[in-house]
Amino acid sequence: MSQLEKLGLTQEAIFDGEIAEFDTVKPKLGDKRQFYLAEEVDAVIQAYAADLLEAYSELETLRADVETLEADVQGLRAREEQVAANDVKIRQFEELMSGLEASMSEVQAAKQDDLLKINELSTSLQAAEENVQQAKEELSKATQHAQDLEAENLRMQETVQELEDDVNEVLDGLRDMMTDEGLVDENVEDY
Repeated sequence: MSQLEKLGLTQEAIFDGEIAEFDTVKPKLGDKRQFYLAEEVDAVIQAYAADLLEAYSELETLRADVETLEADVQGLRAREEQVAANDVKIRQFEELMSGLEASMSEVQAAKQDDLLKINELSTSLQAAEENVQQAKEELSKATQHAQDLEAENLRMQETVQELEDDVNEVLDGLRDMMTDEGLVDENVEDY
């Protein structure tokens, strides 16, 4: 409780424009107390009352400003907490992105390795296909050569058979001639 409230003057009354009023006193003879002129004292009291009203108004304004600032501080603290939470999320996202970049690098490296292997296998496959083609050509030539040899063998067998028939015919003719001439004994067996 303030000194003014003890005298019956509250903040609400001051805001309502009330000022302290005093009863005028007529000094008694022989009273040694000091008295002041009411006009002068009232002017001072009016000045104090106006200053006090202004001070209380400023105090209320400051209290309202303090409440606003406290609310702003609470809002800023909440925002700071949100920013801190967002920073954590951003760091987690950055770590995730870093991990993804590392994974992508690994995938790219694996892809590059796979492409090299595919190129090697393609080259090997192409060489194998060329070898198969060459083997087919050689097999075709060998088959043709074998067929040519088989045909030549058949011709030779036919020729040998013809020669054998011719020789046998000549030998039969010679034996017949020799038999006719008496040079061969018919009882001797043929070899």
